[in-house]
Amino acid sequence: MQIYIDESGNLGTAGDFFTIACIIPHKSQARRIKKVIRKSCIKFGEGDCALLEIKTFKLSLPQKQDLLNRLCAKDDFSCSYVVAHKKHLEPKILEDKNVCYNYLLSHLLGRIVKTATEDIQVILDNHSIKVASLHSLADYIKILAYTKWGYKGKITFEYQDSKSHYALQAADVIANIVYGRYSYNKLHHYAYLEPFFTHRIQFPYKKFGT
Repeated sequence: MQIYIDESGNLGTAGDFFTIACIIPHKSQARRIKKVIRKSCIKFGEGDCALLEIKTFKLSLPQKQDLLNRLCAKDDFSCSYVVAHKKHLEPKILEDKNVCYNYLLSHLLGRIVKTATEDIQVILDNHSIKVASLHSLADYIKILAYTKWGYKGKITFEYQDSKSHYALQAADVIANIVYGRYSYNKLHHYAYLEPFFTHRIQFPYKKFGT
């Protein structure tokens, strides 16, 4: 199982929400997802110049709709997310953005890992987290997986540059659409993804949205 992860929003003072989202291709079908993103880079580029990377927040509404139409044309992936309402997070957690990121990611991965029956490969954008924290994230998740989540398989982590990784760009698309749904009540594009969501986590559970 390959889990591609990206985020939208920030863990600073700007905005009310922060989202981490993932896309999980079914078996080898990441090939189609990568092809969709690659073709979008070419289509949305200027003149003969393809985009190096899809940044969803920079796309026009018709471009987002075009991309989602093609991405969601086949039922060959699932996706999940955790969205944090930042004003209700513990201030001590927010003091260290990497600690906060790891903590929120554990809530998302926990739901997925608990039901996994195969080895897991987690692929993250290497701009999401400081280099010094890469190993601590992997160790933190592995400890939880083997001691609390009952996972028996192998779990590995990779940190890739999203500019050269189309599946990570697909995760960016999902994170941006989810962020727009909670921050600006943009429901139209979110509706495309609803049939594909396995886990939708609103955190903290009791205070979210208040």
